[in-house]
Amino acid sequence: RDFVEDEYFEITGITKEQAGDYECSAYNEVSSADVRKVEVIVN
Repeated sequence: RDFVEDEYFEITGITKEQAGDYECSAYNEVSSADVRKVEVIVN
């Protein structure tokens, strides 16, 4: 799912049930995609 075309990504309205492991990918026309796994923690 595509979210933003910017340098930062802000998650709003997230619940504790949505916490967990996610995959973030960034790409542009200059280089190949960079994919990182992130853990989202909701306090």
